Amino acid sequence: MSVADKLREIYFLSEDLEEILRKRFGIDLERFLESEISKKHLEYALNRVIEDLFPEKRVIEREELPDKEIVLHLVLLGVSGLDDNDLRNTIIEREVDRLMRHIYSTRDLDEARSYLIELANIFNLRVRLCEKQLVIYRSVDKKGKIKTDIYDAKIDLIDYIRFLASHRLHERYPLEKLPVSGGFVYIKLLGEETEITLLSVLREIIREKMRELVKRYSVYRDNIVLKEFVSRIMSIRSEFYDKRKSLQIMRIARKIEIIKRHSLEWDEALFPQCVRTVINRLREGSEVRGEEIYLLATFLAYTSISLEDLRENIPETHRYLINIITRIRDRSREGVYYPPPPCSYIKKVMGLVDEECSYRDPLTALMKRILERSKSNGNTE
Repeated sequence: MSVADKLREIYFLSEDLEEILRKRFGIDLERFLESEISKKHLEYALNRVIEDLFPEKRVIEREELPDKEIVLHLVLLGVSGLDDNDLRNTIIEREVDRLMRHIYSTRDLDEARSYLIELANIFNLRVRLCEKQLVIYRSVDKKGKIKTDIYDAKIDLIDYIRFLASHRLHERYPLEKLPVSGGFVYIKLLGEETEITLLSVLREIIREKMRELVKRYSVYRDNIVLKEFVSRIMSIRSEFYDKRKSLQIMRIARKIEIIKRHSLEWDEALFPQCVRTVINRLREGSEVRGEEIYLLATFLAYTSISLEDLRENIPETHRYLINIITRIRDRSREGVYYPPPPCSYIKKVMGLVDEECSYRDPLTALMKRILERSKSNGNTE
């Protein structure tokens, strides 16, 4: 199967379902939904949603696949009828993962590059591989190791600026965060989640294309066939939320277990910046919001820091935190957890930091730092 065939569904994100159906069957969407041919496609679309929400389930029959690009649009059509934004966003995100799977699954770097360059072409962005990689030296760590950024692709500067503007991405992917030289913008094809890469830019475009289609398809919400399709999706909603809640509990319990294996005294060098900011506000006597108290209490509660240490370091005017922390610890023994807010919320809503860290949430940051310190001391986890 060629690269173009594997990316076929992405090609059709630039068309809506009406256009595809007229070209394929010579009928409009309303007539398609009333026809026999739609039943197999809708059933496949429902199974695809089930797999989106429950990745461990395999309900799709692989032998006789209907037109996959039509099925993708039917999934988005169903999403447009959902009033549950969380469910909508989850399905869209999983569909993005599905369309990008060929890039994520290949172990061949050259093959991944071919996918990305072809994918960029779909969105009219011409990307060239560098004849010689651009290497930028960033810093030297404590062990004398040089940290570098290596850029393996380049895009014409004017083309890149126009591309960002046409997709309204200039704020999310600012030009000043990438090196520019000789009329070209240099970019990594692949990299860490926190980096600007061609993969992250293209993934964002695919996500926005899907959201635009969902918004466009909302005009069909009153269609009887579509209402039935949406009701079938909604019938599995409670199972999805129950499973997600249990997974969240398992993840936080696992983090807490790892953190509490290590005897921890009050050591702010291990605390993420957001937590240190709240602690400093307490000490300065500044106004502290309820959500900041929640962040600090839930963070400290799941450490092994003793109550004596907490009393010594929490200002007397805020000693009520000790009682809150104690209650949170008692509840955790019953299997009830109160996770700290994620890093994205801490930055965008609470405004405690200018940049998100790469750990996603404060407990993960603490766990990673404890493990890194333990490893540097010659211990293994």
